[in-house]
Amino acid sequence: MSKYAMVENGVVANLIEWDGDVETWAPPEETVMVLVEPAQFVDIGWLHDGEKFSAPAPEEAGPEE
Repeated sequence: MSKYAMVENGVVANLIEWDGDVETWAPPEETVMVLVEPAQFVDIGWLHDGEKFSAPAPEEAGPEE
């Protein structure tokens, strides 16, 4: 089994372990499955530009309530 990122609209929506066999399970049509290399860190919410993963920019703090 390998680790895959389920990417939807350029954002990692889920991380799964999968053998890549689409006959036993197929990802949703609106997603792209991207193999995550063993030494690579990726998390849900990260961005994928079609070639590489990147952490999202930190959100700016809004006014305190």
